Amino acid sequence: LKLEKMAGVVALRLLTSLIVCCQYHTAIATNNQSDQVEVTSTGQVNTLQDRIDTINNLEDTARFTNFQAHYEDSPEPKEIAPEFRRVILNASTFTAGNPLSKGDRVVDINTETKGKVIESLSSAIHTIKWDNGTESQVIYGSTAFGIQKLYTSPLATVTVAHQPHRLDWVPTLMDRFPEQLAALDQPVVLTNTVAQLWPAMQWTTEQLTQRLKELVGVKTIARRSQGDTPFFYYHASPMEDQTDTQLYKARTYRKVNMTADSFFQQWNSRATDDAVSFAAYVDELGLEMAQDVQPIEPLMVWQPEFELNQSHTYRQTRLWLGGAGTVTPAHFDLFHNVFVQVSGRKQFLLFPPAQWQQLYTWPLLHPGGRSAQVDLNGDVDQQRTAFPHFDPVKLRAVMVTLEPGDVLYVPPLWYHHVTALEPSISVSVWTQNRAIEIAAKAVEDVPLPIKKTWDTQQSVMALRIVLESLVASLKLDLNIAELVHWTLLDNRYLHIPPSVSELAAQQGPFCDDPAVTSDLLIEAEDLFRTHLKVVVRIFRDVRSQAGEDRLIVELANYIELASNAVVGTTNVKAFLHDLIYC
Repeated sequence: LKLEKMAGVVALRLLTSLIVCCQYHTAIATNNQSDQVEVTSTGQVNTLQDRIDTINNLEDTARFTNFQAHYEDSPEPKEIAPEFRRVILNASTFTAGNPLSKGDRVVDINTETKGKVIESLSSAIHTIKWDNGTESQVIYGSTAFGIQKLYTSPLATVTVAHQPHRLDWVPTLMDRFPEQLAALDQPVVLTNTVAQLWPAMQWTTEQLTQRLKELVGVKTIARRSQGDTPFFYYHASPMEDQTDTQLYKARTYRKVNMTADSFFQQWNSRATDDAVSFAAYVDELGLEMAQDVQPIEPLMVWQPEFELNQSHTYRQTRLWLGGAGTVTPAHFDLFHNVFVQVSGRKQFLLFPPAQWQQLYTWPLLHPGGRSAQVDLNGDVDQQRTAFPHFDPVKLRAVMVTLEPGDVLYVPPLWYHHVTALEPSISVSVWTQNRAIEIAAKAVEDVPLPIKKTWDTQQSVMALRIVLESLVASLKLDLNIAELVHWTLLDNRYLHIPPSVSELAAQQGPFCDDPAVTSDLLIEAEDLFRTHLKVVVRIFRDVRSQAGEDRLIVELANYIELASNAVVGTTNVKAFLHDLIYC
């Protein structure tokens, strides 16, 4: 299989492959694991109140707490990077429309004196205790002029657990060293690699201007008045036409065409109104550009089925041009990423897959899918308010600053938040990931066991049976209601309308219907069981290949895609809600 050119395309490819079919045929291979599966419906063994009580008491249940502790366990910090202990000023001066409140930190921009609001008599009158020991009362429209509210970026409070190991390595085609790196499942910085032999290491902006001439699809966005400027992720998706998604799109970037000369003039200055960023596949930029990043095979994560003369079909090579102060917000890739820093410096904050609960990844069906909803360049208090489980003190990161010639291995599903400290040129070598390919089989090769002759109600009940039985058969420390609440409804879908309270007020169109469910189990239990034997084995393989963390992520992905295939994009959240509560 060829590696897809965009990770977003992978999600859409899986989505369109998850079809509802009238017949189901498959050969069940044998392996050392048991083929025993549980075909069940939670609605038959739990009362509605039992399930609601389970959800309401999630944080108190022992098995949930123990399971959750596995994801929160992380090493004690070894060093704290001082550059991540910074305070950022809010650009807007204190006004009646931006009131202070008790506990806020402020600064008098005329004297640079900092203090804390100790009392708020109204939205306009506040008492401030200054760090020099004095107190004063500020009133909007008079003494409050020149007072700014201080806020701290989440980046300022992220705990840097450690920096990645640095290895001096000269790769060859024989030792397959990247495979050994992939087995470690940890970010690693490589020095003295074959990339230092690339002609690309000698690229200059003048040379690239002459070669590239016109840049198609330059990303541009208004610079933030303070701090760095993030380019929020956006790709074609099933949710892109929804109203709330259009609001998200307005936060992202515009795509324009510009000459390479104009781009390089603009990327070198933070003084310009707009920040710029450009990305393209090297193979699409002409033979000369592609030859400048050769040899490339030693930087691929090879797998047994790869053939050397077909290496280009297993990887993609991506060029990144980023202006000073531009940020690629925290996101994860589905592939092995060997990231080569060609020129300039870039700073990486890397978070393991288990940090998804803290970062609130967008739904897979959303244009921001695979990226964090938490804005690590924003106001930490705003992020805490918007995302209840977000606690930057518990957010453990691996941090590294890449210099020209450095190569960073980023494992699949590791979040990375990337800041160009200066104008930067980088190249990513993406290789397909076996665990992701295995998970994709659950969607591509195993259609849902739903007959075309079944009506909507029967199809929805069949989906519930499949999802509940899958989770039960995997012997997780969570049932389906807990898993869906934890990973999806209270996380990815937290801010996707309608709200949970609005859904609770509705009739629950996707609630369990015991009579229909019972009839389906009588009519099609063998169909469900045959399907589940294959899907359960696939997810067991994901667990053995990639561990429990990625199993949870891939299960959440599967539930999203399966729900979308049966109930449609606009109904996915309502289905998830009803799957939990009724």
